[in-house]
Amino acid sequence: MDIKGIRTQQFNNDIEKLRRKNADGAKFKKELDSTKTNNSSNILKDEEVKLSPESKEIREAKEIVDRASDVRWDKVEEIKAKIASGNYKIDAEAIAEKFISTGFYKNLL
Repeated sequence: MDIKGIRTQQFNNDIEKLRRKNADGAKFKKELDSTKTNNSSNILKDEEVKLSPESKEIREAKEIVDRASDVRWDKVEEIKAKIASGNYKIDAEAIAEKFISTGFYKNLL
């Protein structure tokens, strides 16, 4: 696997971890809300939660990903120009390798 494939896989793994953490956090909040009583809300009022630097980095990374465009317009324009000039070549092996290395084919089944 090439370095781009490794980085893509690492990025996908990081995003999946972030999604799991968010899901776990939402589940915890729901459980906490369902167990609250008047007494427990008074106790929890004095509690303080501190986020780790890593959690702040993950949140910032997620915000950047959420703001990023799903379309890489520079690549679109580059391919359009190659098609128009007749110089666009399709590398079937590279496409197949990418499908396998990213696990994308699983989404098609």
